[in-house]
Amino acid sequence: MSVLKSGLKRKAKRSLDRQLEYQRRKSRELKGREREVIAAMVEHSQVVRTKLEAVKPIPDDARVLEVGSGAGAWSSISEPRAASASIL
Repeated sequence: MSVLKSGLKRKAKRSLDRQLEYQRRKSRELKGREREVIAAMVEHSQVVRTKLEAVKPIPDDARVLEVGSGAGAWSSISEPRAASASIL
């Protein structure tokens, strides 16, 4: 393996390790506040939908794919035909 590839591999591992630690810390901080957090996510989702529908109405049977949002701003609405994907 070249020096460049091994350096990139180490950098990628450090990045993933930092992200995992961030997720663990976030999980610890949210423990016991799940209902509050979910309610806030649903409220935020409704704000997002309102803004989107101000541009163009979204049919009830629309299929929605949300990519890269992290928190799932759209799918937090509990849309039956919504899916979220994050690069992490």
